[in-house]
Amino acid sequence: MRRILPIFVLLALSACIYPYTQEIPQEEKEMRILVVYGDMVFGEESSIALSFVTPLGDYSRKNVICDGPVVLTGRKSSTPGKYVNKRYVFDTRNLSPDDEYKLSVSYGGNVYETPFMKVQPAPEITNLDYTVDEANVNIRISLDGGAELSDFRWDYTETWEYHALFVPDLMYVPGQNSELPVKIYRKPTAEEDYYYCWNSKDGIEPCTASTSGQSENRIKDMAFLSIQRSNPRMSVLYSILVTARGLSPEGRAYIEYLNSTSNITGDLFTPLPSHMNGNIRCVTDSTRLAVGFVEMTRATSKRIFISYEGVYRNNINPDLYLYYPEYDEEEHAYHFEDLYKAGDAPVFCDSEMVPKQPTKTNVRWAPKWCSDCRESGGNKNKPEWWPNNHK
Repeated sequence: MRRILPIFVLLALSACIYPYTQEIPQEEKEMRILVVYGDMVFGEESSIALSFVTPLGDYSRKNVICDGPVVLTGRKSSTPGKYVNKRYVFDTRNLSPDDEYKLSVSYGGNVYETPFMKVQPAPEITNLDYTVDEANVNIRISLDGGAELSDFRWDYTETWEYHALFVPDLMYVPGQNSELPVKIYRKPTAEEDYYYCWNSKDGIEPCTASTSGQSENRIKDMAFLSIQRSNPRMSVLYSILVTARGLSPEGRAYIEYLNSTSNITGDLFTPLPSHMNGNIRCVTDSTRLAVGFVEMTRATSKRIFISYEGVYRNNINPDLYLYYPEYDEEEHAYHFEDLYKAGDAPVFCDSEMVPKQPTKTNVRWAPKWCSDCRESGGNKNKPEWWPNNHK
């Protein structure tokens, strides 16, 4: 008797997280299922991650350190994988893209393999740009697969600079249990300038396209990402790095299936029958299950920057976040410490004295994120390749 058990797996090709289901025989429900995700990208260093899932009620997943070799084998050569930081790393920088390759994984006394596959060429990114409409910034890509390539995949990483709303006059000194301004307020140091921040994130799902059946292997101005013009990512300087790869038709179909499965279920544990297991099989025991699709491919990248000018629509009025702490008539106190613990901080001192002298009543507060950009998820680590000089 069979039943359908959902499995939460990290899958294939991009280190993205997909809800995935696999039809599992009842008698094998406690069997460890090998999960393989990653690509062999020729011309650069490659890596894969291995884990296993136990299809029990807790849907547990554990990292795998193989008890046998993990090898990328070509018709003319072989390259062993080295275990580094929970991934198997392969030196594919100088391997011939004209050979055919398969991945072999030895685990638990069994051998799992992909078939021999040819290396897919990298498409040319002929254009990467954006358009602006009333509401959104739309990122577009154009690709050329030449005579050989008709299936494409691209991933992207977004990076953006953003600023806090205010540069504060004062910092709060917590733990004073006092209302004396000379004890609870101090000047910020140069190292406490949290006005400039950067943040970064990878796309959630890989993008795919195909020119199968068309006269030319070209993708023209395909919009794949829309960002609201009021989004803080657009507020100063935004960058997107796109990496495009060639795909086999089977690899593209597999990714599209996973993407559609993720969108349809909307829940990690929604049962959904699956008929696509990927391209890795246990060659020593056909009853053993494995999940994943390892592609042999090459890649190319392109980056663009988008400035806020003519793009960003600021719908924030910073002054609306400022307030003066209220005096508690019943307890005859201001509760500055409570405000700070609740997530607020001082910003401006309205004193006309030089230097400004804070009192209990002349310091305006706001949520911490208004004056500390780190509170919005970023950090002070400016990328080395960032084009401006903010520190």
